[in-house]
Amino acid sequence: MYSLFIQEFRRFRLVSSITALLLSAIMVTLSAIEPIMKNGLEVLVYQGSAIVLAFALGCTQILLHKRKGNWAYLIHRPIPPKNIFFSLVCAGIFNLVIALALPLLLVFLGLDLLGVDVVELRHYLFTLHVLLAAVFVYLVGVYIVLSPNKASFLCIALLYFVWSSDPNSAIFTLTVDLIAVLIMFLLGKNAFKVNLSEHHQSMTSRLVAITALHMGLMAVLMLGQMIFYHLPMSMLDKHPDNYSKQQLQDSFALLWQLTPEELIDFAVDEATYPQKSTLQQQIKHADSIRLRLDFRAQKHLGQIFHQDGFEYALVDTKNKQQWIFSHQQQIFIGKSHRNNELVGYLTRTGFLPASTNIDTITEKEKFFTVPRIIENQFIQESDRIYQVDFVGRYIDVKHQLPEGEYYVNALQLPQGANSAVLVSNKAIYAFDFKKFSQQSEAILPKIVIELVRPNQSMKYVEVFNLIDGYLLKFADRHYFGFDQPGVGLLYAKLDGERILVAEKAFEQYRPLPRWVGYQAYWMSPLVYSVLFEVTEDVFKHQDDPSKQTFESVWDKQYPSSVYWLVALNLLITSLLTLALGIAFKKKKLDIAFWLFVVLLFGLPGFLSFLLMNHWREFWKIKRQKERTTGSVPHELVKA
Repeated sequence: MYSLFIQEFRRFRLVSSITALLLSAIMVTLSAIEPIMKNGLEVLVYQGSAIVLAFALGCTQILLHKRKGNWAYLIHRPIPPKNIFFSLVCAGIFNLVIALALPLLLVFLGLDLLGVDVVELRHYLFTLHVLLAAVFVYLVGVYIVLSPNKASFLCIALLYFVWSSDPNSAIFTLTVDLIAVLIMFLLGKNAFKVNLSEHHQSMTSRLVAITALHMGLMAVLMLGQMIFYHLPMSMLDKHPDNYSKQQLQDSFALLWQLTPEELIDFAVDEATYPQKSTLQQQIKHADSIRLRLDFRAQKHLGQIFHQDGFEYALVDTKNKQQWIFSHQQQIFIGKSHRNNELVGYLTRTGFLPASTNIDTITEKEKFFTVPRIIENQFIQESDRIYQVDFVGRYIDVKHQLPEGEYYVNALQLPQGANSAVLVSNKAIYAFDFKKFSQQSEAILPKIVIELVRPNQSMKYVEVFNLIDGYLLKFADRHYFGFDQPGVGLLYAKLDGERILVAEKAFEQYRPLPRWVGYQAYWMSPLVYSVLFEVTEDVFKHQDDPSKQTFESVWDKQYPSSVYWLVALNLLITSLLTLALGIAFKKKKLDIAFWLFVVLLFGLPGFLSFLLMNHWREFWKIKRQKERTTGSVPHELVKA
């Protein structure tokens, strides 16, 4: 076993070493353009290179052993097949460590020792994350070559979870990586056998393989919607997106075609709001801006480096200094551009000299969350925003939310609006931009507009600037609740009066056939539409209004016709599974297992049933036998 490991390791050692040198050169070159800690181009290049190279290694390594005569020599060594597989995989991982992890580790170590940047544990953990992601893709490549399943490459869809950029703790991110690696390792180990044409035999390994394939199969099925519906309908000029306004009267899609005046005419009832015509005249000449309402999570303390985004540091251009936030210390650490020397610290209460003992900084002085850096002037926490002045060396609280509120996204500075806008989970705060940026003290908003409804999924609000206030257009597919589209118009006057001018409900989001609009649900009502959605919500921040529980996902109500599609899909696929199982003389336990899979996974489960059985080969051999003997041997049926 050890000798096989050494032999396999040496086979790719030279390639791994050359790759390490090339990647190191690329990192150094790109780092000269911008610091690696800025999480820019060089990090994206490195991550992409790791994925491609690891996949290529996994495929190449096993393909070399599958050459004529090589497989028999490998598999019949005097050690168990699982030990052979373990030796090959360990050799591959060691080569990935040399080619991908070592260059990155040396870069961070060099930056740390030279004091060029603030390097912390989370940066070193990025090396581990890249390695685990590479190992996952490497094992996907191994499994693709070993598996007789033609769709095994769809397991790569699990990379969606591995490469998630949602801010989370380092432990959470690495746990997801390890789970993905473990899944592919188990699949590869079970596929590594003397007869490579044999599918998974144990029900456990089948279930793991079906789960790993599920997301990829759903992606292919959803792509089929474009090929078999959207493209032909567009070519025939009969697609619902091209419908006229008259055809879209009951659809949310109508809003995409209406001008502001037409929207007032459509949504506002003059009996409820008599000044409808006046509002139409005002909005005809009104300027408008769009504000983001969607939740953007604050960064997680100690999160792995790749989730940082592009908020790198505060820069004091006059003094040639940069102030980088330390996740471990929860303060900004200032360094000189000239010689990388420490110049001081920036806390919530002010600047501190470099001579300050960092251990004496109290918890009250530290930032509670990872702050956002905006316009190199503002620092935004979850419930307050500060203004930094490098000339006067002070930091002031510019705005603080009431208790129970938190900002859902970053400070917005809309072009041409002369306003600075902050959005919380309960209201919109608008400030005069000149006062907001120039006054070195707390400032009150010029207007506060409470949200019409709890913001769960709305991404934008359109704001029209009227003579005596603002008209806000709230519109969303789930305005009145799940799958209940609607639009609301709120008149926020400068004197403090708030008038809900109109709320309009629509029967549907887009005038698509039910089988198209709800394809994901009726194809996989349990695993994809419930379990996958719940799993996706696990990655979301606890304050995210769109974060759902299992109960809220399960209790979603769909149109009755969609439930009929679900029943029809499960009935047809179950009957086909039963008929094929009986026709090919499958064991009763196998038939029961596949029926369970179809009921649980839906249409992708049925496709897994077709992909994980040798139907074509069975038919060919059966026909040959029927020509000669008229029957199929029991051994063949069993196989």
